[in-house]
Amino acid sequence: MDIFRLQNRIALGFQKASQSCGVPTLHYRSLSSQSPVDRNPIDDFFCIFDDVPNFSVKTPAPWGHTFRYAALDNSNILPGDYLVTNSVLATENCLQDTYFVCRCEPARALLVTLTNATISLWRCGSFTNENTVGLQAPQGPVLSAYTMIAENWPVSLLAKHSGKPPAARLPTDVPAQAYSLLMPNIPTIEVKIGLRVIDNFNSSYHISGVERSPYGLRADLEIDQL
Repeated sequence: MDIFRLQNRIALGFQKASQSCGVPTLHYRSLSSQSPVDRNPIDDFFCIFDDVPNFSVKTPAPWGHTFRYAALDNSNILPGDYLVTNSVLATENCLQDTYFVCRCEPARALLVTLTNATISLWRCGSFTNENTVGLQAPQGPVLSAYTMIAENWPVSLLAKHSGKPPAARLPTDVPAQAYSLLMPNIPTIEVKIGLRVIDNFNSSYHISGVERSPYGLRADLEIDQL
């Protein structure tokens, strides 16, 4: 059998299954660095999400588990796309989740990441101590001016472990909490070490490490200590 014909049949099977027991889902694609899910969706359909690839649909997503599988007609899906579920339903039993696509392969379910926060990225401007040049530690000088380069990106932001203690090393100092960030690659900009991250709870972080891959972007963050 022709591989493309087989792929189309599998996609049709996913589509029929999702129409029977899937959830209403909106499909978004980022075109710039600004607010990828605040624009008009490019498609809407039904989709099944589960923690296992055989889609037994027996258990909910456990706390801290970011990766899930999605069954749908993936013929128009690209890595980095966003899938928003139940966006038009406002009942207590309908969770409104936002996922981004990590991996899309022919004749297979999608690998997606469940998001739990929204962030904006800021590029460092001028420092209050003008004689200092270069990147600063998270507990360093407060920026008097900085520029937002990406806005309102849904991401997975989970605590990892305690980071390094502040440079002052006072008896009352506690280590800064370290976080793991998963998100799609952002069009038009390059995420680098030293950028500031501010989430929807107004918590501030600095990026201390970046890993780029076809799945998206993985970054290590340290929360700013005030």
